[in-house]
Amino acid sequence: MSDKLLKINKLYLDNYRAFEDFTIDFDEQLTVLIAINGKGKTAILDAIAVAFGTFVNATGLANGVVFHREDVRRFKVRETQSNEMEEAYPLVLKANGFIDNDETQWIREFRKPNGATTTKDTKPLVNYGAKIRNIVSHGEGTNLPLISYYGTGRLWAQKRATKNKKKSETSRLSGYIDCLDSFSSYKAFTSWYEYICKSEFEIKMEALEKEHIKLPDNEFSDIRRSLQEAVNQVIQNNSGWQDIVYKQKAKSIVMKNEVGGILSVAQLSDGIRSMIGLVADIAYRAIKLNPHLKNAPKETSGIIMIDEVDMHLHPKWQQTVLTDLTSAFPNIQFIVTTHSSQVLSTVKREQIRLLGDNTVTTPSTHSFGEDSSVLLAELMNVSPLPPLEIVEKRKEYQRLIENKEYESSRAKQLQEELTSNYGENSEFIIQTQMLIRRFEALKKVGK
Repeated sequence: MSDKLLKINKLYLDNYRAFEDFTIDFDEQLTVLIAINGKGKTAILDAIAVAFGTFVNATGLANGVVFHREDVRRFKVRETQSNEMEEAYPLVLKANGFIDNDETQWIREFRKPNGATTTKDTKPLVNYGAKIRNIVSHGEGTNLPLISYYGTGRLWAQKRATKNKKKSETSRLSGYIDCLDSFSSYKAFTSWYEYICKSEFEIKMEALEKEHIKLPDNEFSDIRRSLQEAVNQVIQNNSGWQDIVYKQKAKSIVMKNEVGGILSVAQLSDGIRSMIGLVADIAYRAIKLNPHLKNAPKETSGIIMIDEVDMHLHPKWQQTVLTDLTSAFPNIQFIVTTHSSQVLSTVKREQIRLLGDNTVTTPSTHSFGEDSSVLLAELMNVSPLPPLEIVEKRKEYQRLIENKEYESSRAKQLQEELTSNYGENSEFIIQTQMLIRRFEALKKVGK
């Protein structure tokens, strides 16, 4: 990574939701959190948002994130019929990372039921946020870091427009508005991109009126192209849709496809629409924060958190989504969660964090380029075969063959039933018949 303006290395949590005296470290480019439901994947992303809350708040236009009483860990004092729970205070968050290229540690606490989240031990973040506000106010072309959080509600959330809308249309700092709100919508992006495309068109029309034979590109053309490049890199290969643009005639943001023609993004499937919104919003924020960079999506550094990165995606797309994202935004530190073994097959084991009951481990199983069914079993402790009666019969039939009882009436009954279910050309039926033929051949040799 080219710089370390904003980066998190380690997070310590005590009395936070299900966590007690818990520490997790993060890879500098990509960390993938996996666990069964309820073990704290989303909670860790929420905690990171709180960790950087004072930084975002100090930039001036955006609001930070704080702890709430519901975040405090609860525990049973003793077994009673009412199962009454007590709250464990203080809730403590300690983070270690880089702020403005300096490695530092900061702390946030929530000490009592009606208290507030502390800020006094976050001076490095507050000072950096204030520095950024000053840089912007003086028109300096210094690189600003990106940070944003995308939750599972990212497709449908319809948050009302920000109160700072007029100022946000022009300020670089608008790239931080709602950035830590996991339920924020893409309305800010759509409004901004409509403005970019309209402005580019107007300038070209003015040139045409002045009888320029070739319509010249302008600053808005560069912005449009850099955003389209980022979106195409993630979207095009898996969906065929490309070249996101605002069309005045349709009064909407559209994309084109050699087969499907031109459609509004709103008309596309949930998976495609969700991924377009995610990538476009990241690119939009990078461009807003760093308009002086020729290709801001590629050059901007920072932190992006995505809950359920595989959400609504076909398994084929799950196998490329992280590679595509890290290629489109090479200087970003991604921290994501997933339930997909397809996603894990594209990640090095050193980048995976397996969460348990207040524990975190890096798996010993190699994951990069591995068969997803192997990872499903070894990393996620899930059998590739579902818990169905037909599967139990399949296992029984395999045992009978291995015990050389394949000529028994039970084996023949199972063979007929399994062949009817799976089909004669299924891999399972073919393999079992090959094994039977092998045993028969060995029997003849033995004679």
